[in-house]
Amino acid sequence: MMTCHYHDDKGFSLEAETEIMSHAVKVTFTFDDDDDFCDELFVETNGYIISQCKILEEIVLHGCLNDDILLSALFQAEGPYKFPLKTLSMSENDIGPAGVAAICPFLKSREDLIHLNLECNGIGDEGAQLLAEALNEISVDRLNIKCNGLTSEGLSKVFSCRNAFNLKMLYLHDDFSLNEMICIARFLGKEVIQLKVLNITNEPQRKPERFCLEDLK
Repeated sequence: MMTCHYHDDKGFSLEAETEIMSHAVKVTFTFDDDDDFCDELFVETNGYIISQCKILEEIVLHGCLNDDILLSALFQAEGPYKFPLKTLSMSENDIGPAGVAAICPFLKSREDLIHLNLECNGIGDEGAQLLAEALNEISVDRLNIKCNGLTSEGLSKVFSCRNAFNLKMLYLHDDFSLNEMICIARFLGKEVIQLKVLNITNEPQRKPERFCLEDLK
């Protein structure tokens, strides 16, 4: 089992990088604002390398890769991906709804995916709609969409997708209003859900709003 923390120094040939990555179980990409090599060609090259992986189970993408063109380049391949990806963690990339649209084709083909982390990406309700479409195709156990500015409209889209009831861990930490809390409560009231862990803690500076059973009718 091998874990690669990938920060390219342009010292390896494409063939050597592909051979190394083909044995990786986990790959971490970290991009910084001052990375002068984080361009479309670089990312597309690594998209090809990822597509050649054989046993990859976890991809961690953290940093400033918030361009939908670069995201499309990173998660591309001429043929189907052959690795059994279980975790895709993309927190704090600020990808927005366009970024969600860019990775959706990849997500929809990930039948083995268990954990999806899109925390702090500014996806909003538009991105939530796109995410719900992807979740209609795959069934994840753990979903983290904390701090994405979702309203009750976006939450409703996610909760109404075909596989929402299969979630076991759901992270929704945000500055929710009464409407969002009611939306969450209605979802929790459905008997078929399998949820074991739920995080809906509001921001500390916000006084929690109260709602009663009458609000759920």
